Amino acid sequence: MDRKAFSLINVLRNIVTIYFDIFFVIYFLNIVNYNIFHFAMFYLIVFITILLSFWFLSTSSRLKYKIYYYRIGISITALYLALVMLFREDIVNYLYLVAIVKGLGDGFYFYPRNILNSTKISNKERKEYNGLMSAINGASTVLVPLLLGVVLNYYSYVDVGKIVFILMIVMFVLSFYVKDNDESDGRISLIKFYKHIKKDSLVQSALIMQFLQGFTIGSGVLVGVMTIYKVLYFESNLYIGILNSLLGILTILTSIIYAHSKKEKYFKAISVITLVLMSISLVLLGISANNVVFILYLIIYAIGITLISLTADNIIVNASNHIYVRFHRAEYHLLLETLLEIARIIGYGVLLCVGITGRIELMKFILFYSIVPLTILVIYVINAKEKEVKDK
Repeated sequence: MDRKAFSLINVLRNIVTIYFDIFFVIYFLNIVNYNIFHFAMFYLIVFITILLSFWFLSTSSRLKYKIYYYRIGISITALYLALVMLFREDIVNYLYLVAIVKGLGDGFYFYPRNILNSTKISNKERKEYNGLMSAINGASTVLVPLLLGVVLNYYSYVDVGKIVFILMIVMFVLSFYVKDNDESDGRISLIKFYKHIKKDSLVQSALIMQFLQGFTIGSGVLVGVMTIYKVLYFESNLYIGILNSLLGILTILTSIIYAHSKKEKYFKAISVITLVLMSISLVLLGISANNVVFILYLIIYAIGITLISLTADNIIVNASNHIYVRFHRAEYHLLLETLLEIARIIGYGVLLCVGITGRIELMKFILFYSIVPLTILVIYVINAKEKEVKDK
């Protein structure tokens, strides 16, 4: 029941994330009249709060209570949703408060969740498990956006939020069936951990990949900018819902193939082709943005980037089960999350500068510079994958 409850919470959390990251963003952008400054400031505060939360939770006196903080994270996220429903159109007047609450909810949820995640699945099972979970989440990515897109034509975001709030209650109840199987001793020693990882190139690569994902595909500024473009190009909730559902189908197929594929010799070629096509589509979007180029980008993202992301995530989580790291997961995940949030903060800081100018067209430069971290990420994933295969 432990593993089933944990997996089901992850699935429900994905549904909640779809509501927040797609349709709430549409709602938020409409309220602030597409003011990029408010959008960037909101997420900048969120990521800074998440980072501070991680460091608060990482102290040795609190680490042993991670299962409780996992539940608190779910509760705070429910509070965030309650504030969104309470403030409605006045949310812009409470921007900083709501952002801090969201950041606390994400920080208290994801830090313990990520440590627990590395203890539930063995490295041998992880590829198939992650592929299966990605396919299940992909199914929700197909059904939920389409359903929400239709429902939001007749009901408000607040009305739909009430249903999402019920899902949060279910998550909280399920969390009592999740057990803490972490073998770490509960003591944080970053200096000792750093001395060890200097000898482990795969762990170093995992940390660098996490940082690079924070700029690009790990809810980084590139994802935020693409969400804004999505709202600008497809203003209707229904159209956005249909588009996300179609992309979800591609994600499911990619995830299923990934989970059951035993041959990995084509991974390098697929990754390089994906990188080239992504780079071309980003340049075209920046130079002459239109619906066709944007949809091309989304298709490439749904197929190629899903494959790269799944592989990177597998390598990152598998590294937490290395002999030394297994007993120091807290340090490992603290560094992972710190690097991820720093990258996100830098990215959204750039977007904030765009917002200050008031010229939304300057977002194209974010598309151009995203090609650099994306290229480095693909190189690291390919090299780490080859090393992982060689070490088996």
